[in-house]
Amino acid sequence: MVHNYVCNIVCVGDVDSGKTTLVKSFINDGNHQDNVGQLTVGVEFQTKTVSTLERDVKLLIWDTAGHERFRAVTSNYIKKADIGVIIYDANSKTSFDYATQVWCKQFKEFNPTAQLVLVANNNTSNINVSYEQRKKLQQELGVVFFEFHGIDALTSKRLFEYCAKDYLTTEQIRHNGDVV
Repeated sequence: MVHNYVCNIVCVGDVDSGKTTLVKSFINDGNHQDNVGQLTVGVEFQTKTVSTLERDVKLLIWDTAGHERFRAVTSNYIKKADIGVIIYDANSKTSFDYATQVWCKQFKEFNPTAQLVLVANNNTSNINVSYEQRKKLQQELGVVFFEFHGIDALTSKRLFEYCAKDYLTTEQIRHNGDVV
Protein backbone atom coordinates (compact mmCIF):
# COMPACT_ATOMS: atom_id res chain seq x y z
CA MET A 1 0.00 0.00 0.00
CA VAL A 2 1.37 3.40 -0.98
CA HIS A 3 0.99 6.10 1.65
CA ASN A 4 0.75 9.52 0.14
CA TYR A 5 0.45 11.07 3.55
CA VAL A 6 2.51 10.48 6.69
CA CYS A 7 1.56 12.25 9.92
CA ASN A 8 3.83 12.50 12.98
CA ILE A 9 1.88 12.47 16.23
CA VAL A 10 3.68 13.03 19.53
CA CYS A 11 1.88 12.03 22.73
CA VAL A 12 3.04 13.79 25.89
CA GLY A 13 1.85 13.99 29.48
CA ASP A 14 2.76 13.18 33.05
CA VAL A 15 3.76 9.76 34.29
CA ASP A 16 0.65 7.55 34.57
CA SER A 17 -1.54 9.98 32.64
CA GLY A 18 -2.57 7.20 30.24
CA LYS A 19 -0.46 7.91 27.14
CA THR A 20 0.54 4.32 26.49
CA THR A 21 -2.94 2.99 27.23
CA LEU A 22 -4.43 5.45 24.75
CA VAL A 23 -1.92 4.60 22.01
CA LYS A 24 -2.10 0.83 22.52
CA SER A 25 -5.89 0.94 22.66
CA PHE A 26 -5.85 2.50 19.17
CA ILE A 27 -3.05 0.36 17.71
CA ASN A 28 -4.50 -2.90 19.03
CA ASP A 29 -8.18 -2.08 18.38
CA GLY A 30 -9.07 -1.91 22.05
CA ASN A 31 -6.80 -4.62 23.42
CA HIS A 32 -4.25 -2.81 25.59
CA GLN A 33 -3.85 -5.18 28.52
CA ASP A 34 -0.22 -5.95 27.61
CA ASN A 35 0.96 -2.58 28.92
CA VAL A 36 -0.71 -2.59 32.34
CA GLY A 37 1.79 -1.49 34.97
CA GLN A 38 4.58 -0.79 32.49
CA LEU A 39 6.29 2.58 32.28
CA THR A 40 7.59 3.96 29.01
CA VAL A 41 11.34 4.49 28.96
CA GLY A 42 12.34 7.29 26.58
CA VAL A 43 10.04 7.00 23.58
CA GLU A 44 8.01 4.15 22.09
CA PHE A 45 7.06 4.18 18.43
CA GLN A 46 3.91 2.77 16.81
CA THR A 47 2.39 3.04 13.33
CA LYS A 48 -1.07 2.52 11.95
CA THR A 49 -2.71 3.51 8.70
CA VAL A 50 -6.18 5.03 8.70
CA SER A 51 -8.41 5.97 5.81
CA THR A 52 -10.16 9.30 5.90
CA LEU A 53 -11.39 11.75 3.30
CA GLU A 54 -10.75 9.02 0.69
CA ARG A 55 -7.04 9.01 1.49
CA ASP A 56 -4.73 6.69 3.41
CA VAL A 57 -2.72 8.37 6.13
CA LYS A 58 0.10 6.55 7.87
CA LEU A 59 0.21 7.72 11.46
CA LEU A 60 3.63 7.66 13.12
CA ILE A 61 2.83 7.79 16.82
CA TRP A 62 5.54 8.68 19.33
CA ASP A 63 4.56 7.71 22.88
CA THR A 64 6.90 9.67 25.15
CA ALA A 65 7.89 8.98 28.76
CA GLY A 66 6.45 11.37 31.31
CA HIS A 67 9.51 11.40 33.57
CA GLU A 68 11.34 14.70 33.95
CA ARG A 69 14.67 13.11 32.96
CA PHE A 70 13.34 12.41 29.44
CA ARG A 71 12.14 15.98 28.72
CA ALA A 72 15.20 16.84 26.59
CA VAL A 73 14.52 13.82 24.38
CA THR A 74 10.83 14.65 24.21
CA SER A 75 11.50 18.19 22.98
CA ASN A 76 13.28 16.75 19.92
CA TYR A 77 10.14 14.83 18.99
CA ILE A 78 7.94 17.85 19.63
CA LYS A 79 9.95 19.79 17.03
CA LYS A 80 9.02 17.26 14.34
CA ALA A 81 5.37 16.75 15.27
CA ASP A 82 2.49 17.53 12.96
CA ILE A 83 0.08 17.00 15.85
CA GLY A 84 0.67 17.06 19.60
CA VAL A 85 -1.60 14.96 21.78
CA ILE A 86 -1.35 16.22 25.36
CA ILE A 87 -2.80 13.74 27.83
CA TYR A 88 -3.57 14.43 31.46
CA ASP A 89 -5.20 12.56 34.31
CA ALA A 90 -8.66 14.09 34.74
CA ASN A 91 -8.60 12.95 38.36
CA SER A 92 -5.63 15.21 39.11
CA LYS A 93 -5.71 19.00 39.03
CA THR A 94 -1.89 18.92 39.15
CA SER A 95 -1.75 16.81 35.99
CA PHE A 96 -4.19 19.18 34.26
CA ASP A 97 -2.18 22.24 35.27
CA TYR A 98 1.06 20.67 34.08
CA ALA A 99 -0.49 19.66 30.76
CA THR A 100 -1.85 23.11 30.06
CA GLN A 101 1.01 25.19 31.47
CA VAL A 102 4.10 23.11 30.67
CA TRP A 103 3.29 20.80 27.76
CA CYS A 104 1.30 23.39 25.80
CA LYS A 105 4.11 25.89 26.40
CA GLN A 106 6.70 23.41 25.10
CA PHE A 107 4.74 22.90 21.90
CA LYS A 108 4.30 26.65 21.46
CA GLU A 109 8.04 27.14 22.02
CA PHE A 110 9.46 24.26 19.98
CA ASN A 111 6.78 23.81 17.31
CA PRO A 112 4.18 26.58 17.13
CA THR A 113 2.64 25.17 13.92
CA ALA A 114 1.73 21.79 15.43
CA GLN A 115 -1.97 21.20 15.93
CA LEU A 116 -2.73 20.43 19.59
CA VAL A 117 -5.24 18.01 21.05
CA LEU A 118 -5.89 17.96 24.81
CA VAL A 119 -7.05 14.58 26.15
CA ALA A 120 -8.57 14.06 29.59
CA ASN A 121 -8.01 10.48 30.68
CA ASN A 122 -10.52 9.49 33.32
CA ASN A 123 -10.35 5.99 34.77
CA THR A 124 -12.70 6.79 37.65
CA SER A 125 -15.59 9.10 38.34
CA ASN A 126 -13.48 11.29 40.65
CA ILE A 127 -12.96 14.17 38.19
CA ASN A 128 -11.00 17.08 39.71
CA VAL A 129 -11.13 19.31 36.63
CA SER A 130 -14.54 20.61 35.65
CA TYR A 131 -15.91 20.62 32.12
CA GLU A 132 -16.12 24.43 32.33
CA GLN A 133 -12.41 24.71 33.21
CA ARG A 134 -11.49 22.46 30.28
CA LYS A 135 -13.77 24.32 27.86
CA LYS A 136 -12.35 27.70 28.90
CA LEU A 137 -8.80 26.51 28.44
CA GLN A 138 -9.67 24.90 25.12
CA GLN A 139 -10.79 28.29 23.83
CA GLU A 140 -7.81 30.16 25.30
CA LEU A 141 -5.22 27.77 23.88
CA GLY A 142 -6.98 26.94 20.62
CA VAL A 143 -6.81 23.20 21.23
CA VAL A 144 -9.26 20.41 20.47
CA PHE A 145 -10.51 18.48 23.47
CA PHE A 146 -11.23 14.74 23.87
CA GLU A 147 -12.16 12.63 26.88
CA PHE A 148 -10.76 9.11 27.13
CA HIS A 149 -11.68 6.41 29.59
CA GLY A 150 -8.86 3.85 29.84
CA ILE A 151 -11.00 1.05 28.45
CA ASP A 152 -12.74 3.02 25.69
CA ALA A 153 -11.34 1.84 22.34
CA LEU A 154 -13.90 3.86 20.38
CA THR A 155 -12.62 7.18 21.77
CA SER A 156 -9.01 6.34 20.96
CA LYS A 157 -10.05 5.44 17.41
CA ARG A 158 -12.03 8.68 17.03
CA LEU A 159 -9.12 10.70 18.42
CA PHE A 160 -6.54 9.35 15.98
CA GLU A 161 -8.98 9.47 13.05
CA TYR A 162 -9.58 13.12 13.94
CA CYS A 163 -5.80 13.67 13.91
CA ALA A 164 -5.52 12.10 10.44
CA LYS A 165 -8.38 14.20 9.08
CA ASP A 166 -7.01 17.40 10.63
CA TYR A 167 -3.57 16.62 9.21
CA LEU A 168 -4.98 16.04 5.70
CA THR A 169 -6.98 19.24 5.80
CA THR A 170 -3.96 21.23 7.01
CA GLU A 171 -1.68 19.68 4.37
CA GLN A 172 -4.12 20.40 1.57
CA ILE A 173 -4.47 24.03 2.60
CA ARG A 174 -0.71 24.37 3.03
CA HIS A 175 0.11 22.94 -0.41
CA ASN A 176 -2.85 23.75 -2.62
CA GLY A 177 -4.94 26.27 -0.86
CA ASP A 178 -7.79 23.75 -1.15
CA VAL A 179 -9.43 21.44 1.32
CA VAL A 180 -9.65 17.78 0.26
